[in-house]
Amino acid sequence: MPLILSGDGITSDNITSLAASKLTGQVPDANAPSGSIIQVVHGQLISNRVQVSSSSFVTVGSGVSITPLSTSNKILVNVQVGINIKHELSIGRGGSTNITGVSHGLVTETDDNWTHQRFFYVDSPNSTSSQTYYLTARGYNGSTATVYISDFSPDGPFAYMTLMEIAA
Repeated sequence: MPLILSGDGITSDNITSLAASKLTGQVPDANAPSGSIIQVVHGQLISNRVQVSSSSFVTVGSGVSITPLSTSNKILVNVQVGINIKHELSIGRGGSTNITGVSHGLVTETDDNWTHQRFFYVDSPNSTSSQTYYLTARGYNGSTATVYISDFSPDGPFAYMTLMEIAA
């Protein structure tokens, strides 16, 4: 007797009960329409104090990894961070510290005051190998400063990254 999946749930004459622990695995993405979210990975960017200057972006905190299921799929990167000091933010992946390609990054306009920043980027890693994304920063307008993230915020830990694989 086949299992039937409908708006009312899974039905079969042979199933009397099914433990939630038995519902594991991955939903096949082969028939997922373009734009569907296939997988989501969420992680906290472990706090760090990093000295930055205007010359180049440097990694600030830990990263979050995802393994795309298809080379044609996109990765939507969502960063939420509590941060201080006037600086520029970007996103790094692998050996690159600025995959967004912008020349100035996201500029935060704060001087020694805490602010919450949220930004998004759609990446095309063109790979089915594990990809690690991380927050990067550099000094603003030639400045050198120490960037503080996460648990240094007066509101408590606040540095997260969510990665979503989007079907092509």
